[in-house]
Amino acid sequence: MASVTVTPSPGLVVRKESGEVLKAEGETLPLSPWWLRRRADDDVTLTDPEPQAEPKAKK
Repeated sequence: MASVTVTPSPGLVVRKESGEVLKAEGETLPLSPWWLRRRADDDVTLTDPEPQAEPKAKK
C-alpha cells in the first residue's frame, strides 16, 4: 500500500481513522479511501512522503 504525507488544512483539526488527531505538521500514513474523502472535502493535503536516505552499504 502506498504511503502519503497527510497535512491538515490551515485552521482545521482533523482526525485519523483511529480517532486520534492528525499532527499539525502532517504525518506519513497509508493512502486509503478515508484520506481521499478528506482531500475531496479540502480538509487535508496529500503529498509524496519525503524520501528516506538509503543506508550506505559497507564494503
